Amino acid sequence: MKAIGLMQYGDKSVLQEIEMQTPLLGENDVLLEVYAAGVNPVDWKIREGLLHVLPICYTRSV
Repeated sequence: MKAIGLMQYGDKSVLQEIEMQTPLLGENDVLLEVYAAGVNPVDWKIREGLLHVLPICYTRSV
């Protein structure tokens, strides 16, 4: 499965498309296909280095 990740701070060019292993689903789990996702101010503040929390990968959070 694909994800967007960043390993360094910077502008939008530091965002990388990465391949991740599809998670194993439990009996009460579902896997959703995402066509589009929004970016909020916290996301770009992290990317620019205003909040120090690297590395980060944008998946598996609902």
